[in-house]
Parts: sequence; structure tokens; C-alpha cells
Amino acid sequence: MTDTAISPMLDISSYRSLGSARNRRVTVIPETTSNVTGSTSTQETYFSIPSSKYSMINGQGSYLYFDYAITGSSTLASETLSPINLGPKNGSAQSFIKTVETMVQSQSCEYLDNYNVFSAIMDDFQAKGRSANVGSILQGSINPDCTTARTTANSATFLNTFQAIKQPFPHTNAQVYRACIPIYSAVLGVLAETYVPAGDGIRLRIVWDTILKSCFGATATAYTLSNIRLQMDYIDIEPAVWMNLVAEGKGVLKSHATAIANYETSVALADRTQSILIPARFSSVKFLMSCWRNSATPTSLLNSVGSRLFPNLDQFCVNIGGKNYPSTNISAKLSDGTYTGAETFMEVCRIFSQIHSPQFDIVFDVNEYLGTTTLPSMNSFVLGLCFEEYSGANKLVSGIDTNSTNLYLQTTHSADLATACVVDSFVGYDLIIELDSATNSMSFSK
Repeated sequence: MTDTAISPMLDISSYRSLGSARNRRVTVIPETTSNVTGSTSTQETYFSIPSSKYSMINGQGSYLYFDYAITGSSTLASETLSPINLGPKNGSAQSFIKTVETMVQSQSCEYLDNYNVFSAIMDDFQAKGRSANVGSILQGSINPDCTTARTTANSATFLNTFQAIKQPFPHTNAQVYRACIPIYSAVLGVLAETYVPAGDGIRLRIVWDTILKSCFGATATAYTLSNIRLQMDYIDIEPAVWMNLVAEGKGVLKSHATAIANYETSVALADRTQSILIPARFSSVKFLMSCWRNSATPTSLLNSVGSRLFPNLDQFCVNIGGKNYPSTNISAKLSDGTYTGAETFMEVCRIFSQIHSPQFDIVFDVNEYLGTTTLPSMNSFVLGLCFEEYSGANKLVSGIDTNSTNLYLQTTHSADLATACVVDSFVGYDLIIELDSATNSMSFSK
């Protein structure tokens, strides 16, 4: 194995300014039906993305919207019971989505399973105020008031107030709400780091999750989605400028993105030494994030896409090709036996390139980050490691080549897990999308 991950054919061409351009909104309607009824099985929706000559797709300016209604009821907070509000899990309409796949000319370009688990992590890495305020507008709630419970001195209710940050606001039974959410897609969504040419043959596949996995509540018996639309932001470029771009790239336009792949593994309650195989085969692995979740039956409120248990972690490292990254294990335990989240969380901050940024914020605190409680949707632990600093490549975009080697997450635990768990690992990797201007055909490398 070599440390240099980006091979020469993956080098990204540098382009000059786009010059004169204008953007326009393109509404994309699903190929089949715009309505989905949630049930005990998953359902699929396909979008065919319109091609357009001299146009680029701006994933950062695109979003998905739909109307939704949930049938069920809520349970209010009390001294011995946490609030169980009716609505999407983790308080996010992203929880309806199980899988996002992008296909380029009939080939799978990116495939992110357990999408709602990944989006729950992303939703938790924002300010509490934004989660409660902006989130209440864009994700359907008409009741953003989460301060009522603070009028009482009851400590259990006060704690429940903070849990409401990761819960939906109480939704009215069968009432219709509208959600406008970004898509974590490397081609059509916010993971695209540059504009993507609007070439032929781009399709988006969304798999909607079951009612038990996507909705929260004392009871949640059904959900319906309607008026499903993609709102795409197209950038129209002047033909002369487009030809200059094509000339610079020798007839090929290249776009770069960070794609995400999911790998899920079940672990036993008493397994205190774990070596988890993550079969990620990519030219440039940029980072790894892993979380432990309760593997109880889907009917359990504890089995939530947003509840991530702290697994009594002692230390961890990642082994690639027989070499440990980092060379000294990252510790989550102090010498006196108590747990600390400082070092593990700092490595997660490194993934976001926000290691000391005062603007970087989260919705959870240390008690929730290191939580093993049985309260639903409260825990927030995630560990991670950024590989770009270990690549040894003097390039802007670089990672570790895992095409010919295995990747293992190696952990030791000071005590048995609180429950049997599944470990969700999300691997970020470089994705290069190419458009051949002569044939208008698209290809990709990863």
C-alpha cells in the first residue's frame, strides 16, 4: 500500500473564473408517483435529472421538499417519563429517508444507506438555537416553543426540556406539514464541492424508511408524503466561457465531491475488544465516523436514528494495511477510571475542519455525549478520524488508498455495553465526476 491516494488520473483540473453566468431554479418531479404511504416496508422514488447544454448543477443551492402527515399521538413529560412527541425521529424530516443513491448513465455513482442515521449526526452538529428555530420552520413544526417546561423546578422535567432539542416538536395527528431539506449527495446535494455538469443520464433514487424507523411518538401508526419535488439550482454559462472551460480541461470537465458510504456491523453486549472490518475500497478515503446504536426491535423507542450510545470506550485506532492510525491510540478514559470525551470529540472536530472554531456548535453536551442512559433519543456519541493528515501527499485533496487493503476500527471497552448494539461506520471518500464534451457522456472515479 502507498500513502499517496489520488492517482494522476484523479487530479482535479483547475478552471478560471466562470465569467458571466446566471442561475435558475428547475423543479424535478418524480418519475412515477409524488405520493408515498409509510408502512412496514420501504418504498422508492426515482428522479430523472434534466440535462442542459452549457449548464452546471449547484448542489449547495438545491433541496428536496415534500408535504407530510403522521398519524399517532404524543406523551407529555412528567417526573418519571421523558416526553415522547409525535413527529419525525431526531426532530428532522431527514428521518424519513433510508437510502440515497445517485446513478450516472446506469451506474451507481454513490450509495448512502442508513442515510437517516448520518443526517441525524449532521443535524446534531449545529447550534441549539438553529435546531429549535430554523429547524422548526424548514422541517414542518408550527410549535417552536420549547421553554414551557422550564417554568417548573422539577429536575426531571428540566432535563426533558433539553431532550426536546433532539425530538420533534409535538405534531398534530394527521395534520399536513411541509419540509424543505438539503440532500447529502455528492452529485446533487450539499456534499458536492464544485458545480457538476448537467449531463445526460443522471438519476436520483430515494428509499423511504418504514414507519417504525422514521417516526417518533407514544403511538405512530402511519405517515404519508405528498407533493415530493426536487428543487435544483442550475448555473447557465455563456457558450464562449463554456468552450474556454472545455479547452482548459482538454475536452473533459471534472468536478470534485466528498461522497459517503455506510457500513453496519452488529456487536455483542459483552464484547470488550472489537476489531470491526469496514470494507471501504476507494482511492482516497478522507475520514471515518462511527457510532453505536441500540439494536432493540424496531418497535422500541430506544431504537432511534438519533440516539447514539457511549459504548464504555477505553481507546481506539484505525488499522489500514497493518498500520495503525494514529500510531498512539486515542483515549476516552482518564487514569482514575472515569470517561472523557475530549480527545475523541476533538478528532471529530478535525473532520469538520473546525478544531478551534468559536462558531462550531452542537446540540448536545458532555452528559449526552457520554450518555449510556435508556432515555430515548438523548445520547449523541460519535467518534471519528481524519485521514488527510496521514496521507503524506502534498495536495489539496488527499486521503488514504484502500483499494487493495482492509480497514479495521479497533476498539477496547472498559465495561460491557449497556445493550447489544449495531455500529454504523460512515466513510467519506473523494469522488471525481467527468463530462466528455465531445460525446456528452459522463463517468466517475472513486
